[in-house]
Amino acid sequence: MAIVLRDAGSIETVLVENLIIETQLLHPAWWGAAEPIYVSAQPRTPNGPIGRVRNLRFRQILARAQGGVFISGSAAARPEDVVLENVTVELAPPADFPRSRIDVRPPEPVEPPGATEPFRAGQARGVAEAPLAGFRLREVRGASLLRCTVRWIGGRSEGGLAIESPAGDAVRLEDFREEEGPARRKAD
Repeated sequence: MAIVLRDAGSIETVLVENLIIETQLLHPAWWGAAEPIYVSAQPRTPNGPIGRVRNLRFRQILARAQGGVFISGSAAARPEDVVLENVTVELAPPADFPRSRIDVRPPEPVEPPGATEPFRAGQARGVAEAPLAGFRLREVRGASLLRCTVRWIGGRSEGGLAIESPAGDAVRLEDFREEEGPARRKAD
C-alpha cells in the first residue's frame, strides 16, 4: 500500500482501513523494501516542485511483512497529520537478507551510469541499508500510533527497532506494544 508524491500537486484526506497485507522482500533491483505501508514525499529532481501530503488515516490493518511501515518526507514536503490506528505489523525478515533497506527511489536512475553488474542496494541515490524497524517515520509532522503492535516472528532481527523516528519528529504513542511472536516455520 503506497502513497508516493514526487511532483507538484497534493494528496490529502486519505482513509485506508480493514486490510490484511502480506509482503516479501525481493532482490534489491526491485524498488521497495517489503513495506506494508509506504508513504514518501520527495522531490523528483533536486529543487523540483513538490506538493503536500496530509491527513492520512490507516486503521484496522494486519501486516505480515518482511519490512516495516515506512513514512518519510523531505525538508520540502513533510507528511502532516498521519494516524495509524490498530495496525499490527508481524515482522519475519528473510534469512538471506540480514538487514533491511530504506528505498525512496526515484529521484535518480536506478542503475548508476556505466554499471556492469546487477544493481546492489546502496549504489543508487535513495537506497541505503538500515536496521529493520516495525515503524520508520522520518520528516513527518504530527504522527500518531494508536493501539499499534510490532510482533517479531522468530525473534527480533539484529539491531531491529520497534519504532525509528529522529528526535525532532515527535510521534504520539497510545497503547503501543512490542511482542515476540511464534518461531518461524521451516519450509517443507
